[in-house]
Amino acid sequence: MNKEAVYALLRAQGIPFEVTEHGAVYTMAELKDVPLPYPEADAKNIFVRDDKKRQYYLLTVQGDKRVDLKAFRRAHGTRPLTFASAEELLSHLGYQVKRVGRFHTTAEMDSLRIKDRRTWFRYSQNTGGDAITFLQQFCGKSFPEAVEYLLTFHGKARDAPIPQPKPISQKQEFSLPPRNADDRRVFAYLRKRGIAAQVIRQFLNAGLLYEDAVHHNCVFVGRDESGQAKYAGLRGTYDLNGPGFKGDAPGSDKNTGFSLPHDPRSDLVLVFEAPIDLMSYLTLHRDTTNAVALCGLYDGALQTYLQAHPEIRRIALCLDADEPGQKAAQQLQEKYQLQGYAVTVEKPRCGKDWNEYLQRKICSRERGR
Repeated sequence: MNKEAVYALLRAQGIPFEVTEHGAVYTMAELKDVPLPYPEADAKNIFVRDDKKRQYYLLTVQGDKRVDLKAFRRAHGTRPLTFASAEELLSHLGYQVKRVGRFHTTAEMDSLRIKDRRTWFRYSQNTGGDAITFLQQFCGKSFPEAVEYLLTFHGKARDAPIPQPKPISQKQEFSLPPRNADDRRVFAYLRKRGIAAQVIRQFLNAGLLYEDAVHHNCVFVGRDESGQAKYAGLRGTYDLNGPGFKGDAPGSDKNTGFSLPHDPRSDLVLVFEAPIDLMSYLTLHRDTTNAVALCGLYDGALQTYLQAHPEIRRIALCLDADEPGQKAAQQLQEKYQLQGYAVTVEKPRCGKDWNEYLQRKICSRERGR
């Protein structure tokens, strides 16, 4: 089953879905450089076996989680576990495996390279992936068939029930978190981060910022052109013991960003990763007019903004100064230049983002007094 057949099946079953296409990645570290719409839902597949090569297991876990094989062994009563190699899988499929320098390949497909014994890449077709995608690509298996094959590899796990893929649930309906009676904690937190009081009040008065009643988080509201709330970014106001809570309200639409009220007199829009970065920049540059925070590196909110405001012809990408932010800036610059926009990249002179730069400037001024 190819991807078009999968799309057709999902449509026939009335299952909503989104598709994001990107280049091949082989590690979770590389995935961080890809601007995906739901990074919190990243997952990885790990193919392991016992020390006797009798039982094979496919483990699917959240992308940022580490797998404790000893704990898995204790919970399921297995023998000692280790990673299964791609060469084992290839040999079982009937391919002649051979080593080429640091990699493995096959006599049948000499453009194929197996990296780190767990991932593969075929240079002749510019494709790659993990054990599941290998079975789909070279053995014509569907995703469920590939999972079943890996679980029954060498015929040693046939007694175990085959887990069926979970049906894609309907996207949760969006609603704003309940509003607190006042915004004192949010105001105090943002002031501590260096945001000017005037800027904070500007967003509070515009209905784009408030304090939630349950957890007293900052709620950054993204509204569509009609003024209807479509997105809510949450930021904890307590961070004494390290980075505070960050997340999105359930059902949030990442195609709607956190933005200043639009000024049609300007043809320029500034683009930030996070609402606090936007507010930090506005504290430094009070004459800023059009600006949108993507609330991540996915550019859906920018696309929506540009479609709603065709007078915008210039884009300034003010993403974080770290490696993922600058790599995304380069990709987005190339993308929107091809669409005819004049695109520049502006990053803070020091610090990893605009809020860190703002706080350093404030400290520098205070030391100079």
